Order: sequence, then structure tokens, then C-alpha cells
Amino acid sequence: RFSENVPVFFFQHDIKIQGIGPTKPLNTENTEINNLEIVNINVDITDDDIQDVHDLLKSRGIIKPLIWIYDSMHYNNLIESFPNAFRIYHATELYLENTDTAGVPVNANNVIANSVRKILKMVDLVIACSSGVADSIVRQKGFNKPIKVIPNGCDSTEILNIINDLDLNSSNKILKKTNKKIVFYQG
Repeated sequence: RFSENVPVFFFQHDIKIQGIGPTKPLNTENTEINNLEIVNINVDITDDDIQDVHDLLKSRGIIKPLIWIYDSMHYNNLIESFPNAFRIYHATELYLENTDTAGVPVNANNVIANSVRKILKMVDLVIACSSGVADSIVRQKGFNKPIKVIPNGCDSTEILNIINDLDLNSSNKILKKTNKKIVFYQG
């Protein structure tokens, strides 16, 4: 729905086994949806991939993206490379609970939970798909970011209203209306 108003890049990482096989150059694919492109990127994101993403956005005149992320394990370095972006983590699972979540064994879930804790420190806003997911995040020691429950996380009007209402105490983090709006979305 964001693409109705702004250009959207949907990042999809290669599904090769992590660490095995050659890396591929970043490439984009047009979609049948206006303003929406798929960006294919390596699952093991390299410094060259990060530079390619910066070059892609720069070539489109984009300097301050909104970054929306689901995958807490593979995009940290890329997210860190955009310190002036507005960054959202979309929490969809109870990864911070010590339970079998979505068929993921508890020991594997610890790896995912640690990646979620790390990404929570990097984002400006958390959108949770349920109050249970939101509560599991709020219970984390030191968590102090805005969090909103939006069962339909695709409600771009609601999300943009939330973002505009936030007091981020940093002028470089506030989304301002420009001619170069963008959403950078990974899912």
C-alpha cells in the first residue's frame, strides 16, 4: 500500500544456504505494481552489497529512506549503514519468548531472539501484529522505543500518522515531506 504514495524497494535475499555458494550482484526487478521494485540481494550481505544499495538509492535521488524490516538476522549491517533513515521493525512472532515459536526449536529461537534484541536497539519504531507480540518486546530490559499494535501492518495511512506523531528528539530522524519520498522494505 505504501507504493500508492511513494517508491518502494522490496528486498528479497537469495535463498541459498548461508555461507555456501557464490555471491550474486544486486539486481532489481520491476513488478506489476506501480512504484514497487524487488531488489534481489545476497543472504550474506557484503560491504559491496551495501555500497550497491547506496548507489541504487543515490541513482534514484533517494537520500533519506524509511526502512521497514521483518528479518532481524540478515540486514543489520545494511540498516546500520543508513543512520539518517527512519527504521521500523515489524514484529510478527513471539521470538522473545522461551517457547517453540512458529515451529522453530527453542535453541534456534535463542539465535533469533538475540537478533531481535539487537535490531530493537537500532530502530526508531516497532509495529507489532498483536498485543502478545508487543508485550513480549516491552518486557525486554532497556526497551524504550515507541511501539504500536497494528493487526494489519500494511495500513500505510495509520503507520504514517503514527510516524508523524512521534517525537524523536532528533531532527535528522523526523520524516519530512519532500519530493524524494521512499520506502525501503524487507520482508
